[in-house]
Amino acid sequence: MKLPKPVTVAIVFATGEKIPGYTVEQMMAWGKACAEACAEREREACAELIEAYPEWLGANAKQEISAAIRARGTP
Repeated sequence: MKLPKPVTVAIVFATGEKIPGYTVEQMMAWGKACAEACAEREREACAELIEAYPEWLGANAKQEISAAIRARGTP
C-alpha cells in the first residue's frame, strides 16, 4: 500500500522552506484502504483453507462455505 502524495503542511517563516507532510484526511483514507486490503487478504486465506481442508466436508459444502467467506467483504 503506497502512501498518498505529500502536501505542504507548513512553511518556515524565516526561510520560506515548505515542509511536506500529510493531512488528517489523507492519513485516514490511507489507513482505511490498508485495513480493507488486510481484511480482503484474510478472507481469501480463510476461503483457501476451507477449500483445502477438511476432506469430510465434501466438495459442495466447501464451495458454499468459501463463497460465503469471500462474499463477506462485498456490500
